[in-house]
Amino acid sequence: MILWSVSFLKVLLYLTLWMVEVVIAAYIQNDATYSVLAPTQVRPNQKIRIAATAIQLKFESMTITARLKKTNKDGSETVSICEGKHTFSRPGAAEITMQTPSQMSEGNYSLVVAGYSDADLFGQIFINETEIFYDNKQVSVFIITSKPFYNRGELVEFKVIPITKDMMPITDVMDIRIRDPVGNILREWWALHTNAGGVVSLSYRLNKLFPRYGKWTIEVTCLNHVYTKDFTIDEFYLPFQYVNISMPTSMISSDAGISGRVDCVYTTFKSVRGNATIQLDIISPSTNQEYLSIVRTLDYFFGYTDFKFSRQEMEDIVGGENNLVGKELRVTVSVKEWVLNSTSQASQSAMVYSKVAEIRFLEGSVITFKPGLPFNVHLIAYYGDGTPLPPQNPNRTVYIEITEADDNAEEKTWTLRVEMSLLESRGEITLHPNKTTKRYFLTAKYENIYITKQELIATRYWSATQAYLHVTTSTKKPRVREYMSFSFYANTFVEVIYYAIVSGGSIVHSDSLQMYKRSKQLSIALSQDMAPSARIVAYYITPEKQVISDSLNFHIDLNSVHQPEASQLPEHLPFVNTKALLPIMPGLKSPGHSTRGLHETHAAGDEYGTKVTSGELGHLGEVDASINKGKDLSLNTVELKLAADPLSYVAFGAMEYQLYNYGTRNSLSEEEVITELYTYDGHANSSVYYTWEKNGQYAGSISQSMRSFGHDANSTFFYSGLYIFTDANVSAVYTHCNRTKGEFPCMDGMTCYNQQDICNGRAECAADHRDEMGCEFNKTRSLIFHDDVYWRTRKIRSNSANPGFMWGEQYVKPDGMLQLQFPVWNYPSSWVVTAIAMSRKYGLAILKEPVLFDGTRPLFIRVEAPGSIKLYEHLSLSIVVFNRWHEAQDVLIVMKKSLDYDPVYWDKQDHAAYVGRGENQILVSTLPNTERQIYVPITFNKAGTIEVTIEAMSSVGYYKHTRKIKVTWQGVPELYITNYQVDLRVANSEHAPDLLIPVKEDIIDPELREMNYVAGSPASTLHVVGDIIGVGFAPEYKNYLTGRKLIDSPDYSLDNALFNFAMNWYSLRVLHTLSTISASQADEIIESMNNAMQEIFSYQMPDGSFRAFRWSQKPCTWVTAHFVEIMSEVKFQAQDFQRNIQIPQNALDRASLWLTKQHGLQRGIAIEFGTINNKWLESKLYVEVDGMKHPSNVSLTALVVLGLTKSVPKDQETQEEVQETVTAAKDYLSEQAQFIDDPFEMSVVAYALSLANHPGKGVALKRLKEMRRSVKNMHYWSTMEIPPIEMTAGLDTQLRIKTKQILNVTGYSVSATSYALHTLILNNEPKSDIEKVQKFLQEQRMYIGGWTSSWDTLIATQALSILAELNQDRNAYDMTLTFRSDQDPSWYQSVHLDKDNWFIPQKISLPTHWGTVQTFAKGHGVALVQMKTTVNYEHQRLFRKSAGELFDIHMKLWTSGFNHSIIHYKICPVWKGPGERSGVAMVDFTVPSGYVLPNGALQAHVRKTSPMNTIRNGESRGSQTTIYFDYLDRTENNCVTINAGRRRTAANITQNHRIRVFDFFEPGIYTQRIIDRVEFNKLTVCLACGSYQCNWCPDYASGHMIKSNLSLISVIIVVFLFYRSHHTQLFIIRS
Repeated sequence: MILWSVSFLKVLLYLTLWMVEVVIAAYIQNDATYSVLAPTQVRPNQKIRIAATAIQLKFESMTITARLKKTNKDGSETVSICEGKHTFSRPGAAEITMQTPSQMSEGNYSLVVAGYSDADLFGQIFINETEIFYDNKQVSVFIITSKPFYNRGELVEFKVIPITKDMMPITDVMDIRIRDPVGNILREWWALHTNAGGVVSLSYRLNKLFPRYGKWTIEVTCLNHVYTKDFTIDEFYLPFQYVNISMPTSMISSDAGISGRVDCVYTTFKSVRGNATIQLDIISPSTNQEYLSIVRTLDYFFGYTDFKFSRQEMEDIVGGENNLVGKELRVTVSVKEWVLNSTSQASQSAMVYSKVAEIRFLEGSVITFKPGLPFNVHLIAYYGDGTPLPPQNPNRTVYIEITEADDNAEEKTWTLRVEMSLLESRGEITLHPNKTTKRYFLTAKYENIYITKQELIATRYWSATQAYLHVTTSTKKPRVREYMSFSFYANTFVEVIYYAIVSGGSIVHSDSLQMYKRSKQLSIALSQDMAPSARIVAYYITPEKQVISDSLNFHIDLNSVHQPEASQLPEHLPFVNTKALLPIMPGLKSPGHSTRGLHETHAAGDEYGTKVTSGELGHLGEVDASINKGKDLSLNTVELKLAADPLSYVAFGAMEYQLYNYGTRNSLSEEEVITELYTYDGHANSSVYYTWEKNGQYAGSISQSMRSFGHDANSTFFYSGLYIFTDANVSAVYTHCNRTKGEFPCMDGMTCYNQQDICNGRAECAADHRDEMGCEFNKTRSLIFHDDVYWRTRKIRSNSANPGFMWGEQYVKPDGMLQLQFPVWNYPSSWVVTAIAMSRKYGLAILKEPVLFDGTRPLFIRVEAPGSIKLYEHLSLSIVVFNRWHEAQDVLIVMKKSLDYDPVYWDKQDHAAYVGRGENQILVSTLPNTERQIYVPITFNKAGTIEVTIEAMSSVGYYKHTRKIKVTWQGVPELYITNYQVDLRVANSEHAPDLLIPVKEDIIDPELREMNYVAGSPASTLHVVGDIIGVGFAPEYKNYLTGRKLIDSPDYSLDNALFNFAMNWYSLRVLHTLSTISASQADEIIESMNNAMQEIFSYQMPDGSFRAFRWSQKPCTWVTAHFVEIMSEVKFQAQDFQRNIQIPQNALDRASLWLTKQHGLQRGIAIEFGTINNKWLESKLYVEVDGMKHPSNVSLTALVVLGLTKSVPKDQETQEEVQETVTAAKDYLSEQAQFIDDPFEMSVVAYALSLANHPGKGVALKRLKEMRRSVKNMHYWSTMEIPPIEMTAGLDTQLRIKTKQILNVTGYSVSATSYALHTLILNNEPKSDIEKVQKFLQEQRMYIGGWTSSWDTLIATQALSILAELNQDRNAYDMTLTFRSDQDPSWYQSVHLDKDNWFIPQKISLPTHWGTVQTFAKGHGVALVQMKTTVNYEHQRLFRKSAGELFDIHMKLWTSGFNHSIIHYKICPVWKGPGERSGVAMVDFTVPSGYVLPNGALQAHVRKTSPMNTIRNGESRGSQTTIYFDYLDRTENNCVTINAGRRRTAANITQNHRIRVFDFFEPGIYTQRIIDRVEFNKLTVCLACGSYQCNWCPDYASGHMIKSNLSLISVIIVVFLFYRSHHTQLFIIRS
């Protein structure tokens, strides 16, 4: 009974409370009591301000609450995110604040606003809930790179700058990734923290061989939002002579014409002499129709020339001015150089735009107005290239036809003339609608020209009570920390107006304004968090409970963000600034004064540009900069002076002027920052911010306040990014449009349009064009190129260098100043310096004006020479002396005395060269702003890397240049390797067989003329490394193992790229396992591996497969399987380095999935769609299907099994596909195993079945053992007997090991034996059998770092590494090896190996190149001892021959040009071995010293001919050129025709050069020829024009004494006083 009474009382209480609430609700319906403004969007870590207003209180108090909640998509759970409340004891306005957490996720968010009559939230008065948008973006992140375009091998430096919306720095962590053009993540940094300045600075080294060319992406994840920045890797080969065209990117059809400048220089920056052709082509970009061209021919061209094509000439071709508009003007310049008879070419383009300007309404094409209240409309006029009308243009009139329509459908029309302003090229009109005005139609035409017509429709704002509120401002340019004045006008009496300032999706400030009249003014201070765009939203409530609102958007200028307008810079500067002073432009900080010499020496502290002190900085933390060129009197360095807020962080960079002028940037711009900050208001209306352009780049901006797009009270709030909650009536136009069907109402409410109709250019709302309101109008400027900046600058030479040489960062001193010195580059150039600053107090600042300075030294030299030369050849140093002073200078060139080289002089009487001694001095007379080139020949006295030092000095400067030149022996080198494994795992000492050096002691045999070898060329070294792997990080490898270093394998193939990656991993893994590697060394190795991945993924094709070579047309199955196997293995093993070795899992999965699709007759049989370019993989068996025989492809299938078995896909579907394919392939291999007779096929099949643990692995193992061969207690697998290394006995009966002989099956045998070793290890075969296989592999080494090719070396190293890891005794290894020479009893060397240096190769040079080396070992362990002997031969008979020449070389070589300056090669390799074709073949040959075969020309030849033959790639490195072929057949269809030019002068050149063709996987199959051309040897320094003393050469310098002046006499005195104790020869030369 008691329980029932309690329940009854509870029910009665609830009913009573409900009735009270009903009464309260009915009572307060009479008048408006509350209004709440809330943002429509929310972000993490946001301080949400809600403007709450208690209009009147019906109770003692009213509490308004706000709560943000999240509901799961299925509606299962609701989570409260944050909440806030405010209690009103009297009517008024207040802000309710809520703080969102920093970690929020995507979901359905809603805002609940409620009112209560009690502070304890009893007596609910109202409750409203609405959906709120979620945006996870909290901050803005800017990414700037040192330059936008890079070439292979360069360093990508970039900075990541995160800031808040008010541009203040943040301190947080970021994940940063670098993606290649296909999306693979090739480098990743996790949880990087910003530095004290709020910035992250990183660098990324590009692969120097073959990164994937195209757009790469830097991706930054900060606070769960992703930001990106693109940079481009371009393929650029520096030509020997370079043409640069500097010209505008656009032309107005009223211009007098188009002009520009052409510069042509050599790689030394010496001006090119010759003749030139300048051709203007007028092209229609749409149809690519080419009109007749205008051609200018210059019979004499010296370095540079100006050109101009008049408009009249162009109009005559195209038939009038109108036909010229919209055409591309392509200027092509060809320069033919006289000396070497070479031609270089370049082109640049400009677009012709009409002289008739285009106009736009800044407000767009659709607006609203309020009757009885005036409103403004703004226009701008601009040319088609994006530039405003220049002040000197007198045609500035815009005619506006205005039609006013009223409620009675009556119209009246009139025309206004508006003059565009001189400074901003914009105009303004004011319209005064009356109360009956319904709509305005505005049609504007520039100079009354019909084609410029622009239309605007203004429709009356709808109000149910005809009450209106109008907000205006008299502040033209609002600025941060200044006041902005607003005027409020209402057409009815108003007591109070409520307003809010909204920016970035948040309410920044809200309050109320007591009116008591129809108009009132208010001034509001603008804060940093309002910038760059904000809006004021005002409203009042009428006695009829109608909400009357208005909104005004305005742009706020950021005082702390400064960037120059492009119009402040000159149009273009000469590429080589040699003939004129640097232009001085208004408003641009630039060096010097126009009346002073460009390089006049200044006293220390004298600055170029405005001096800046900390007291001059603005209150928002500006940054300023200047260049001081007077601190270093030699002008070899410049000082950059920066001024910013004390202790702030500054970042700075320099960009070459021409690149900067075309739009290349390495800094932040005002437009970039403002555009990014505008994205915070992307969900709402914003002010007008329009940017001008010049040369396609940002060139200034204008802004304009703008009214809301709202056409009634409800839409006014929505377009302002606000929700209003109130019990008043927020009126909206009545409509029957169904929003659930995607319908939206026009302004009349009766007509509807669909979402897909928005901004489609067609007005679905016929009367008011509501569906086209707010659409961003397109700038009509048409670009010639899709990526305009890239196409204009990619071939500019300074872009291939490092234009950002001032790229750096530093912290400002407490006095607000910073001084930094930078060396000036040694070529003529002008630079633009930019900077940013990050202050903890004021935030981000950008340099207001760039600093333009000429970075050319008054005196400098450029020295060029071949990178390598043969001993006793005459090398000519090309020295170009640049005098950039405004007076003539006598420059003394000094080549230092050295024992390593001697000068070569020319005897004019005997017409012969002779070798001098001592120091060589040359006094060169130069004219102002000119350059002189001289050739100084030298000859070297020893082989090795020699440093040659050249000094230049004059009265205005000093310059020193040191060049390293590699000197090699004459003749053609031959390599011999001798191998022996010292095994002390059983015995504790051993006297190993002697190592016999395979070179005779006598240079010439008795009674013979030919030398046995080139005197002095033989050299022998011992190499010792512990354990059985035989590879380690020797000091000369610099912590990066490559095929070229280890086995002299050429680059530019996927197989070699995988080899480089895997070999570093295997070696790193061994060192890491033994804990004998430092963290810094491991990081360096891993960085190299990540760099190698760039080349690996450059071979990836769009479907996920891989091609073998760059220019291969089809994917390759076996190389894709090889990729999957290696990368999956490393990814699995590198668990300890997972954060550093970053192999893209998605790329592995795509490649694995592709392999599962490559099956032919039935699932599981792999097929090759490309060329099976590895002969070992060609099927030896055939299977019969449907009565027809097909290749069995067991080897290829086994490789696929190996790759897919090691692959662990992330995707479940891919895993299933892989498993099905592996299962089918294993079954197929098991069926075929009993029929296999080829040892390689059997070994790889057995390994695949054993790795996959198939039941048939036992049968395969048995068959594998049956094929085993044995020799001298060693086991191996091969198609033929492999003889052991030959040993002989000396007179003392001591055994002597001979060198390893070349066989044509070594690669095959090593590969088959290595796969067999894998199989034996997996099946736990007896250790003794495994050791016999291991010893055979050690004996077959053909190089210090491996075997014959990248394929067999990788497989053998892989197997030996696994075997080495199984040895638990390695930690106890400790050995001492002692070596003695039988030719020098006093010589001996000892090597001690223990855990610390076990895998570090030791190198010992032998005292003689003949005789034997004795080896004594003691201790415990196993080590590999190898002897490497190199010797140079000059005669074909002395070289070792392949076992049967299976290739032939048909070659034709001839010369042309000035004294054999051009060598023409036509090389036709053919196959003459068994079968119709070979495997992958390579042609390798050397060009004479001084000649260069350009890589660009070689790549162009390969790209052009590869579809027609089997050429797949080519590389030229120094004097060596390698060309790759998929295969060779018996025809001469695979000929290579290329030319080498004499680009670096050399004389007395050796006449013997090698050319050979060999099998890539079996280098023992080769054919070698010696090219013997005596004409190269007969070239003297003067026949090659390689000396300043040659009187018939272009750069001849007379030896007569020139007229003395004070500078000359002083230099001579100083020289002879300083060098009086030296053997010196002084030559005084003039032009």
